[in-house]
Amino acid sequence: MPTTGTSFFGGDGNTRWTFAEDNSFLVEKLDENGEVVKSGTYSNYNAVRGGVGVNAFVMSSEANFDGAIRGDASGNNSLTAADLVNAWIINGQNQGQLQVDGAAEVTLFSNIANLIGGASTDSFEIATGGSVTGSIDGGAGNDRLVITDAAANNDWVLAAQNSVGVVAQFHGIEALVGNANDDSFAFVDQTDVTSIEGGNGENTVLWSAGDVAVNLGIQSINEAIVFSDITSFNADQENNNSLTGADQANTWILDSTDSGTVNSIAFSGFNQLQGGSDQDTLQATDADNRWLNLDATDNALNDVLVFSGMEKLIGGAGSDEFSAELVGVTAIDGGLGTNQLAATGAVDNEWSIGGSNSGSFNTTLVFEGIQNLVGNAGND
Repeated sequence: MPTTGTSFFGGDGNTRWTFAEDNSFLVEKLDENGEVVKSGTYSNYNAVRGGVGVNAFVMSSEANFDGAIRGDASGNNSLTAADLVNAWIINGQNQGQLQVDGAAEVTLFSNIANLIGGASTDSFEIATGGSVTGSIDGGAGNDRLVITDAAANNDWVLAAQNSVGVVAQFHGIEALVGNANDDSFAFVDQTDVTSIEGGNGENTVLWSAGDVAVNLGIQSINEAIVFSDITSFNADQENNNSLTGADQANTWILDSTDSGTVNSIAFSGFNQLQGGSDQDTLQATDADNRWLNLDATDNALNDVLVFSGMEKLIGGAGSDEFSAELVGVTAIDGGLGTNQLAATGAVDNEWSIGGSNSGSFNTTLVFEGIQNLVGNAGND
């Protein structure tokens, strides 16, 4: 195994390198079955280089190499960090640096296509020009992947194996952080990701991994994935999807039966809407609409959208028909068009007409923009 000065060359062939705490390292040459055929321990080198073949560079449990590690460009090489707090910065194709426990010394690496974290916390930063053509494995611990490349628009694809434009594959990483540009997080199957942060820009969640429940109040998806800085949610309309508003005053404006905006957040593909704990207003599209009560907790719009926790309803420009017994609703604005408010059942009701096309029903519901009132089988 020839060497030159303070740089050590491991020679060609599949090689496993194991680094110790004292900056020494064990070099093992492997046969085609992964069996060791030759080995040696070396020290006092500040750079190592693998030859043609697969080179696996491994830090022992509490080790860091104060120097440079270089794999051959033709090999599918890997670097495994110690079981410590590791900060990785990838600033070129398959190259960057590894810092352990905030130490002043760092390990420089190049031609390393596969990065593997340790059993503690690993943070992987993709800086300007950085990319990984193989994979990143976060290992055990709570790990995160951060894109700081200001030029990147990031399309994250999340499943059993995840990817983002500059990283071919990654897994075992719980938290993802986008940059100041637009980020798209496409959940296409079950994933080990538990946190997404969009950063600045217009950031979107695309969900096609089955039913989804998004809660804007606690900022969670299916009570398993937390999020921040997301500006739109798009779900597969073939599934059963719900969206819950934050505990504040919310204005929901529909542009189709299952899509629209709530305050500044856009959504589509949701067939269930739940208001927050404050005042929520739901405004329908400019079509003919039918508003009905379903049960003690839910109402429906056009027999498709189920909603609850909406205190005020606003009709569109077409004709709207409202049930007077919509649960939780205290105010109705019929909007434009010729609109109707109808009581159901056989109980007695009290209607009060306070102005043109406006008034109240049983003192609990106020209405306006209603041209036609329909009583029920009781005494009205």
